[in-house]
Formats: sequence, structure tokens, C-alpha cells
Amino acid sequence: MRNRVERRSADASNQDAVSQAAAAAVPQSCPDCVPVVSQLYPSSEKGAALIIVLVFTALAFVIGAGIAAACGTAAIPANAQALTLRSRYEAESASTYAVWRLASDIKLHSNRNMGRFDGAETADDNATRAVADGRSLDFHLDEGSTASVQLLDANRGLDVSGNLGPSRAKTFISAAGLGATDDTEPIRAWLSRAGDYVDGDSLVQNNGMEQSDYAPDNLPRNGALQSQWEALWIPGFRDVMLPGAVGSNTWPIPEVDLLRLVPPRGQTFPGSDKPNFFASPAWMIGQLAQLEEDELAAVIGARDAWNSSRIPLSESLGELRPKVEKFFSMSESKVYELRCRSVRPDGLGPGTLNAVVDLSKGLPSSGSSGFKGLRWWSWRND
Repeated sequence: MRNRVERRSADASNQDAVSQAAAAAVPQSCPDCVPVVSQLYPSSEKGAALIIVLVFTALAFVIGAGIAAACGTAAIPANAQALTLRSRYEAESASTYAVWRLASDIKLHSNRNMGRFDGAETADDNATRAVADGRSLDFHLDEGSTASVQLLDANRGLDVSGNLGPSRAKTFISAAGLGATDDTEPIRAWLSRAGDYVDGDSLVQNNGMEQSDYAPDNLPRNGALQSQWEALWIPGFRDVMLPGAVGSNTWPIPEVDLLRLVPPRGQTFPGSDKPNFFASPAWMIGQLAQLEEDELAAVIGARDAWNSSRIPLSESLGELRPKVEKFFSMSESKVYELRCRSVRPDGLGPGTLNAVVDLSKGLPSSGSSGFKGLRWWSWRND
């Protein structure tokens, strides 16, 4: 007890000494000033609270900055997606209008032969028509956007629908540009693999392939091809069909034009089995018609002259015309492929829309909300 009393007495003496020192520090010119003893004896509790406040303030700042950065980052792909959707809707609108232009042209011009004038029409009259000879319809949309729809006949390329197999050898050998004295065994071997791919059994034909040869892929389908691109899954197609193609060094061979569209089950292309001349790639024209390099250049020049200047093929093809018409159709099949490219002025969100429309079964009736026949789309961001 005595020690506690002495400690309290010492603390009181220390407080008196501090008070006297603070009073002595007051300027003589300010006798009413009150010394601030707390500044000489700061509280440790107030310092701890300040540290806590600063920590929470910094944490809140970090969290806020993170949220702002995340929002800004998320806005970029969201904006790009919005522009892509807008471009697609614009392309669909332009393609739909192009379909109506085609339907109207079919009604006005029942003769769908291309590369020639219909009756008394002039070159200027023909230039305003909707014909699937490769011409494009251009559209100017809102906010400076544009869309261009190229009109093509869908009957082009090699037919890989239905039952593939050795029975197709003649067509494929001709398409490869091979004659009677050429080695046709690689094509026959590929057709054997294609036959195994579509048949429903597990028997392996000579040079064929079955499920164990495709492992670990879950192939073959054991049914008809559902897409023309499926033919490229069967090993050896490019090696068989493309090497030595006439004109391959001058004109590119785009895969998009390599194979004919496989229609949905139960559907077939109407009209001629010959591929359309205006939609076929140069290499296929050269090989099927068995043209020399200079002859192929003249044929492609005649096609370009029709598209650019409306010079009839009867004038530009000359003696090559019967040779070309033997293997290619100059008439529309009325199954159309529309390739629409939409472009925005800022260059963002462009894309290409491919639409296939079947108008072979007649035009829509009055008040109809859609076209008779099938219609399907594919979209690709550029």
C-alpha cells in the first residue's frame, strides 16, 4: 500500500511539473492562452484508430479500382459483341431483301438462262436485274454501314451427297482432269474409303477404312454425308483432287468452292446435274472441260466480260462454247447461295453471312410469312 501511495504521489508530481513547463511555454503576449497538455501526452488509442482508418481507406480504394478496371475490360468484348450482332442483323436484312429481289426477277423473267439477254432487254436493263451469275447487290444502311450480297447458284462443285463409292469413279476422274491413260488408282482408292465411310457395315473394302483406322475419332459416320465439308475428313481427298489442277497456278482454288452443298435429307437439287458455269471455280472448269491453259484463260475472260460489260457468251466464247456447255449449265437451278458481307465505317464487327435459299418450289403465296423451300444460314466473323 505504501508503494502504491508513493507511485501516485510521484505521478502527481510529474503532472505538476509538466503543467508548469507548459505554462512556461505560453508566450507573454498571450496571457489568456491555455496550454495543451494532451499534445505533450498523446493518446496511444487515437493512433491505433488512425491506422485502422487508413488501412480500410486503402482497401476500399483498391477494391474500387479493381471494380472499375473489371467493368472497363468487360465493356470491350461486350461492345465488340454488340457490333457483331448488329452486323449480322444488317447482313440478314440485306440477304432477305436480295431474296425478294430474286423472287421478283423470277416472276418477271421465267427464262433463267444466264450470259445472254432475255428478249429485247438491253445491257443496262440486265445490269439492274437479280441474277445468280456472280453479280452483287449493294446496300447502304444506317450510320454509314454497307452490305454487299453476291448472288450465286448453289449447284457448283463436286457432288458428295448420297451413296459415295466406286460408282462415282467416272465423275471424279473427269473432275481431276485425268484421261484414259492416266493413273486413276488414287481416286478409286479414295472412293473405296468414301464407300466405307457411308455404308452401314464394318467390312473393309479394298484400300478402304473403317472405325479402327479413324481411332480415336468417332468415325466413320456409316451414313450419307450431312455436310460437304465431311468429305475432307476422309483421308486423301486434297491429294487426289487438287494436284495438277489446270489453272491452279493462275487462279486460286478456294475450299469453299471445292464441293457442292449437301442438301438436307430428302432434298435434291432440281434441274440439271451439271454444275453451274458462273458459280464454278476456274480449276473445275478447266478440268471438266479438259481445257488448255490458254483456253481456260479465254473462258474465264468471257465470264468476266459478261459480269463487267454484259458481253453475251455467244459472242465472247466462240468455238469454246460447245465444249463448255457440254459439262456446265448456263441456267439457274433456283437454289441460290447468297454471300453477304457487312462493313461498318469504323471497321469494327464486320462479318460474312452465307445463306442458301431454295426457290424451286414456287414463290410465296399472298400474305405468306416465309418462302416455300428450305433456307439455312452460316455466319463468320472476319
